[in-house]
Amino acid sequence: MTASTFPLDFIVQFGIASEPNETAKWDTRIPDDPLVQSNLYSYVSFATAGPNTRTTQLFINTRNNTSLDRQGFTPFAKVIEGMDVVANLFNPTAGESGGVSQNEYEEKGNPWILEKYPDIDIIDSTNIIVND
Repeated sequence: MTASTFPLDFIVQFGIASEPNETAKWDTRIPDDPLVQSNLYSYVSFATAGPNTRTTQLFINTRNNTSLDRQGFTPFAKVIEGMDVVANLFNPTAGESGGVSQNEYEEKGNPWILEKYPDIDIIDSTNIIVND
C-alpha cells in the first residue's frame, strides 16, 4: 500500500513482525477474496500492492473508505469494541509521505522502529473472537 493509493491517515496499518526472521517466515502470498463488504469505518482489510499480493499486513478503516473497494482491498473483519483506542494510535504513514519505511522495518525490526519512532504504538497481543 503506498501513499499514492489513498490517504493513509484514514487507516491504521499493522502486521509486520517485530523480528526480521519472523517476518521472513510469513512472507507468503494470500490469495484475494471476493468483495462482499465495503471498506467502512471499523472494518479490517488486508493491505495489498495489487492482485494476489496480500501478506500479513492489515489495516483498520478509521473512516468510510468505499473508494478502496474497487482497488482490491477486501474487508474480512470488523472492530466491534475499542475504535476509540484505534483512533488514538500513533501510526506514522508509510514511505513517500515521510513515515515508516516498510522495507527498513521488515529488515531491521523493532529496534530500528523504536529508535526512529520512539512514540510509535506497538501491538503487544491480540484476541480473535469467532461468532458461531
